[in-house]
Amino acid sequence: MGKSFLARFMFYFGLSMIAVYFLMGIAFIFFPVFRHIPQNIKVVFGIFFLVYGVFRLTRLVLKLKEQKKYEK
Repeated sequence: MGKSFLARFMFYFGLSMIAVYFLMGIAFIFFPVFRHIPQNIKVVFGIFFLVYGVFRLTRLVLKLKEQKKYEK
């Protein structure tokens, strides 16, 4: 039996949020957004968003591996 609608929705929502975290990190570091914030603070926030995106991606991959292990 396939995944429920909610499980699929949460999977794709998780992927889209990971993309948002990566894009926010890149935007904070490399693009002139939030000009009123000092550059060093923007770099810290950018690194935080990138690291958090990697963390969420890792959790998503581990969750998928765990689900596949139980499906067999």
